[in-house]
Order: sequence, then structure tokens, then C-alpha cells
Amino acid sequence: MLCSILDNDLKSARRFRDEVWGVSAAIFSGITDWGELIEGEIDVFCRLNNPSFRRRASLFTTQPNRQGRRPLRRVMCREEFVSSGTSLQWTNLDAFLSPGAKLLEFGRDIADFLGHPLDSISYFFTPPHSQTLPKHSDCFEVFTLQISGSKTWEFDHPVIDFASGQRLNCSLELRPGDWLYVPAGWSHSVRSRGEQSTSVAIIVAPLQFAHVLLELCNLSFPHTLPAWPVGDQAQNLGSCYIELFEKVKQSFQSLDVEVFRQALAVASARHKRRHRLV
Repeated sequence: MLCSILDNDLKSARRFRDEVWGVSAAIFSGITDWGELIEGEIDVFCRLNNPSFRRRASLFTTQPNRQGRRPLRRVMCREEFVSSGTSLQWTNLDAFLSPGAKLLEFGRDIADFLGHPLDSISYFFTPPHSQTLPKHSDCFEVFTLQISGSKTWEFDHPVIDFASGQRLNCSLELRPGDWLYVPAGWSHSVRSRGEQSTSVAIIVAPLQFAHVLLELCNLSFPHTLPAWPVGDQAQNLGSCYIELFEKVKQSFQSLDVEVFRQALAVASARHKRRHRLV
């Protein structure tokens, strides 16, 4: 699917993976025209009338002048969301899509190409001149498709226009058919413009160094490291940390490279099972 975003250009997809992934936010302008198809797969406002759906779905609202998001408490039609300025976020959309749904296929193709598991897919409905979430950063890698309306994204760093390779301003407008990649840890705020906005976020969970380090410790010295301090010992955590890190350092210096490979394989397998879609 990453190749389809890049007009079936495998060379460009590899360039994204090798040069942009995990490094910089990037916009892919006017790439796709899947809005109608995806809206049909989602159909959230018709689903809201189903009590079973509301019990199972992770639905949250954000209202003007109120801090934070809250679970959806009652059925609201599209017009009521717009008139009240209330935003809707559906965080486990993937669990409700049919196995052959185009959006789910897109998400899995992205994850397979990049070699990291798909965590989830979220849907956002935002009234005009509204903000679903305050400025924040995510611990996941996120691909956002603007389905309808437009949004202004604000970053702390310039964003790459992937087609030209140029660095843009820290503020950009996302229009229907545009894709935006946001790396983990990149702070951003998002606000809809003069019309209601719908978008989806494909969320990829990258394997991190901490996952591999944990498995490396388990494989290398499961019985030689000291137990975590409790009671009076816990009052002097500073010296405990230094002692622990010194033992880990000494153990790592003598490890065979095959142990590192094994830890990476175990960590990767555990990570993929943890984020396997329902």
C-alpha cells in the first residue's frame, strides 16, 4: 500500500523507508481518491444507532472549552456533532472492518513493507474550526489520510514534501487525498478549517531498542542480576542503578553476536504478537 501511495513506485517506497521513516514528517499531496470508498466502509453515524456497536467500539468525544476527551455517552447524529462543535474519535476501527476492507488491506500492506506490526486504525470526525486533541506526540508511527474537508497541522520542525524533497514550513494544510506521515515523538497540533473534516490514521507500532534490550537481558543473565530493591534498599536507588548498569555492561561486553541475533528475533516475534489485530 505504501507503493500505491507513491504511485506504485517501489524505488520511492524504498527511499521513504530508508531516508524518511523515523526521521521526519512527510506529506504526500493529492495521492489518492479513496474518500467515498473508505467512508462507505466506516459508516460510523449509521453504526451509532446500534447498541451492540456502541458497547464494543472505543468512541471518544472532545467538546469546545472542555479539557481532554471523554467516552461517548449518548447517540448523536452528524448534525448535532457539527452544531455543538463536538469532535468524534473512534480508536478501534480496525476491529469492525471486514477482512477484505480496503482500509484494512492498506494498513497491513504498510506494516508488512516496513517490517513493523500494525497497531490499530483510528477515525476522526471534526466539526469546522475545531481541534480533536491538544498538542501532543505519539509513541507510534502514524500515517494519516485526509478523507474530506481540510486540516491545519502544526509541528515544531519543518515537514518534507516527499515528491520534491523540499522542506516545508512547520505549518501545513492537509486536503482530501493527501497523506501525512508523522514519526513517533513528533509533537503536533491539528485543527479543522472552514468545513467539517474526516480522516483516518493508520498506526504502526515500531520495534524499539528497549524491547530488544529486555530480551537480551532475559537470554543472557536471567539469574545473575540482582532483584529489584525493596524496603530500606529502595531508598538508595542511585547506587543500585549504577551497580546494575555496571553488571549489564560487563555482561554485554562478553556476549556472542549470535545472542544479539536471538534476542532480536524473540523481541520481534513478541512485539508482533502483542500488536496483532483482532
